[in-house]
Amino acid sequence: MTLFDEARKKAEAAEKKRVAEKERIKKLKKRRRYQGQRREIWIAPDGSSHENQIEDSYEEDLSKLPLDKLNRRFVLSFLNVHGKLFTKIGMETFLEMCSQMLQEFQTLLQQAHPTITCMRILQLMAINMFMIGNTALKESCEEGNGRSLLQEHAVQLGLDMFAILVERCAELLHNHLKYNNSPQELLSYTLSHYMPAVKVWADWMICHPQLWMQPPNLNDPDLGPNTDVWESLAKLCNVLIQVDISHDIARDCLRIQTLQMFGDYLCGIEPPMLSFNVETKQYYSVAPSQKCNEIEAEINTLDDVTSEEEIIETEEDDELVGGEEDNLKMLRAKKEELKKKVEAKTLHQQNIQMLRAKREQLQKEVEQQTNRRQNIQAILQEHRTCSVEVEIRPMYLLPDTNCFIDHLSGIQKLVFTTKYTISVPLIVINELDGLARGNLEGHYDSVEHSDMVKENAKQAMAFLEEQFDQKNPRLRAQTTKGNMLDTIVYRSETTDTKGNNDDLILACCLHYCKDHVPKVKDGPIRLERDVVLLTDDRNLRLKAHTYNVPVKDVPSFLKWCKVT
Repeated sequence: MTLFDEARKKAEAAEKKRVAEKERIKKLKKRRRYQGQRREIWIAPDGSSHENQIEDSYEEDLSKLPLDKLNRRFVLSFLNVHGKLFTKIGMETFLEMCSQMLQEFQTLLQQAHPTITCMRILQLMAINMFMIGNTALKESCEEGNGRSLLQEHAVQLGLDMFAILVERCAELLHNHLKYNNSPQELLSYTLSHYMPAVKVWADWMICHPQLWMQPPNLNDPDLGPNTDVWESLAKLCNVLIQVDISHDIARDCLRIQTLQMFGDYLCGIEPPMLSFNVETKQYYSVAPSQKCNEIEAEINTLDDVTSEEEIIETEEDDELVGGEEDNLKMLRAKKEELKKKVEAKTLHQQNIQMLRAKREQLQKEVEQQTNRRQNIQAILQEHRTCSVEVEIRPMYLLPDTNCFIDHLSGIQKLVFTTKYTISVPLIVINELDGLARGNLEGHYDSVEHSDMVKENAKQAMAFLEEQFDQKNPRLRAQTTKGNMLDTIVYRSETTDTKGNNDDLILACCLHYCKDHVPKVKDGPIRLERDVVLLTDDRNLRLKAHTYNVPVKDVPSFLKWCKVT
């Protein structure tokens, strides 16, 4: 309980911080001078150009988080979600927290090398199995054969994680079979970590069909990730057909064979979840959708009503045989009522036929739904207009502190080229100086990380001091007021700019942004920029976009300007 409580507090604090940052960025957008979609036209020194369509997104890009940070966030989210199911506290935010956890899990699985080991992913699946059993209705309950709402959530969570894992395995196995040069390797290194968990969960599903035979549908489609466990299993089964299991690796062959049999099992149960097309030799999902389940329930209700009418009619005949005078009037009234119900019986049968036809029609509509979405997106894209057009001819580059820590070699290449002038804000130089002195040693997760940052900061400061001593014309320091310095001997600065260090760096960029906007009727606002902010920081990037400041990370800019 203490573990779950601590995880809940940490997760709530982290979520509160993310929401506050998102709201702050949205407020910046409202204060932006020019609103709407932005098109960036990047013009290189050789005259070539390319366009970028920029749409400000306030959702965090999990793929750009450091793996250790993403891994910690996933563990915290996983514990928080299961803590809600175990303690039954805070279920009002369960769907949002579950969505966040699933997105983090999906991002971790997308890494080229497994960040979740075989043993750990088996532990995750085992915890999901335990929680499904722990949230089951007790034997003393009247509906002992049903599922509680908590168990519905637990089953949904387990199936969603399984769907994400199966989807990734299908992709990896397809690529492995297509590009593998060694036919003796049945599974790749990453697949060898993921496939055992897939096989174990498939075994669990075979042993507990009553828990998932009527899959719950509790997810909010607006939250994501939108997973379909049966579509994912169909993809995996289609890839497994191509696998040659006549290898010497018995362990992998047994797992593949078990999963192939699991696909056949899903085709043979009633109702079936998968079907196999003999002509195309492909599996496809036939699992009923939520709408179809509702129609089926309505059909069953109508059948029950008809059965009840027949029972009542039989009881009436039995009572009339008794010939009791006291009940004669009551029975006659009941008979008249039953006659009306019998007249409606035909209508009930017609409704049943209509509902069954509607169920078949819905199956076809589900197949067409994806095409309709794609058509709508194509139409929206065709009629979407650009309200801001930014022409970028880079002359000045402003790197932030992390550029010197993580991409010093790239910064050195840009300094030594004659194409651009590197303008280093004094706040960045002061930050590097502090890191080189070890002022933030206790703020990192490990001693190794702290030592790495300190050493890289020392190298960056040594490089800057050397270049400023040599009066490199392509390197200069800049104050937040826009003053340019050719020395960094004097680094102290008094500024009137409010905010954190990111705001001070952005203020340096804004000194280069002088907008002279021509009035063009019914046309986009055209801006010109000769400065580029170099950063990997997501928040700083979004802040820069609110002021139409061009942003790139160092590797992307090096690739664009063809500096090697």
